[in-house]
Amino acid sequence: MNPEALRVRPGTWADRADIVRLIATMGGHDEVGANADALREYGSVLRDSNARTIVAECDRRVVGIAVVQARASLTSDRRIAWLGGFAVDESLRGSGVGRAMLGAIDDAARNLGCATIDLQSSNWRAGAHAFYRKNGYDEATSAARFSRVVPAPHPDASLETRFLACAARAASAVNAAIVDLGSAQATGMGADGARTEAADAAAERAAIAVLRELGLAIVSEEIGLVGAPPGRGDAWISLDPLDGSRNFRAGYPPYAIAVGLVRDGLAIAGFVSDLASGRRWYAGDDGFAYADGTRIAARRGELVGLPSPTRDRDVPRPRDRAQRVRISGSTAVDLCRVADGSLGAFVGIDRQVAHTHDLAGPLAIVHAAGGVIFDREGRTPALIPDPMATYAIVAAADGELAHEFIRSAADVSGLRR
Repeated sequence: MNPEALRVRPGTWADRADIVRLIATMGGHDEVGANADALREYGSVLRDSNARTIVAECDRRVVGIAVVQARASLTSDRRIAWLGGFAVDESLRGSGVGRAMLGAIDDAARNLGCATIDLQSSNWRAGAHAFYRKNGYDEATSAARFSRVVPAPHPDASLETRFLACAARAASAVNAAIVDLGSAQATGMGADGARTEAADAAAERAAIAVLRELGLAIVSEEIGLVGAPPGRGDAWISLDPLDGSRNFRAGYPPYAIAVGLVRDGLAIAGFVSDLASGRRWYAGDDGFAYADGTRIAARRGELVGLPSPTRDRDVPRPRDRAQRVRISGSTAVDLCRVADGSLGAFVGIDRQVAHTHDLAGPLAIVHAAGGVIFDREGRTPALIPDPMATYAIVAAADGELAHEFIRSAADVSGLRR
């Protein structure tokens, strides 16, 4: 190999097939190539701010791959760079490709602020072990590796519990499905009357493939109704596969998947994941709301979220309250921020800004966090299985604050008339 022809660079989505091939040469990872859509999780790695993918390229052919992921280690009390995958083309081992990549791995670890680079290697890979020792890696205390498939909820578990487990997997599937689709062309018109982007369609397919396991009707933003129309007393799923599509296309966070479990107009469980940051909010049958596993509660604060576009109009503000305004472009995320207390309120009361799919998942979460979501009449909106349905809403830490915003909006509207 000509050393001058070797180039080490960041990995891209276009490298996926080559990475699958190189992983196969490591041995012991046959399941990766066996998947119908192999290495979809690579997309999650590419968007993870705590991960770096490194490839070595020679004569326009990918000949090496390494993945470095930063982790906080409590047992060593330091931030480590986990070398989760490192492979070199079999025909080029010993040619200097691996050594060149080690330099890039060191650079990535420094960039991630890590103290050490740790890795795990199968006992039978003696050649790899010799390479690591030669290049300054010390062998740590011997340890056995164990693996267990994450079990599904017990069949007797509540519908809400099974829904949350399914929604969490759907979020992971969507996160992988939308990679490299930010600049793709629109594919048509959604059931809500808005343009369907390629990422919207891919996200919807990925989410529905998982959520249909529950055997419930699904009402989604893009495709509309999947399954039989829900009747009185039937639970159904409301899905916004990619809330904040414009943000996603621009590469501007947040953008999210929002999933709600609804029965007779009431949101009984909800799950929202900000796909840009990985933050996950949810509420189920235990009566509490959570963000990333920690219980949350709505609270009054000085920040107020607004929908976009605001247009050139006055912002309704209760008298004697000096709020600062924030506009994120994702209604679902903003409503969850009311639930976790980072926003004191979200005000979209002057126009029909929220669809059922924006509202269902967050509604369950806001209520479980002690907050409220009201319509113009000061009532909790009744959700219907129709992606065209829209609602004028205000979400707030408590009912009193919500009513103040409703009155303020009515005063501004009256002055305009």
